[in-house]
Amino acid sequence: DGMPKDYGQAIKWYRAAAVQGYAPAQYNLGVMYLEGNGLPKPDLVAAYGLLRPLVEQGNASAITTMKDLSPKMSEAQIQQGQNLAAKIREKNRLNAALDEYEKVASR
Repeated sequence: DGMPKDYGQAIKWYRAAAVQGYAPAQYNLGVMYLEGNGLPKPDLVAAYGLLRPLVEQGNASAITTMKDLSPKMSEAQIQQGQNLAAKIREKNRLNAALDEYEKVASR
């Protein structure tokens, strides 16, 4: 499309929209974590945590993506992803849950 990609800005805006409950933004944010766009490396646990609540809501794109994602993860990673998803499901906790997770994951 000729436009430079600013993944950092994309993450910022997808995250802001996801916090407001906008499912497409939460899905796109999950895919960015899955592919590692704008991040040091892909983060399957964060991707799982973001996509799992959408799967439970019947989001077709999230269901398809999760079918590809889950086999690439260890049992421990899936458990971490489920824990993150549970925190994200709590009302208005997406930002705090991701911040907490990223602090621990970066150690």
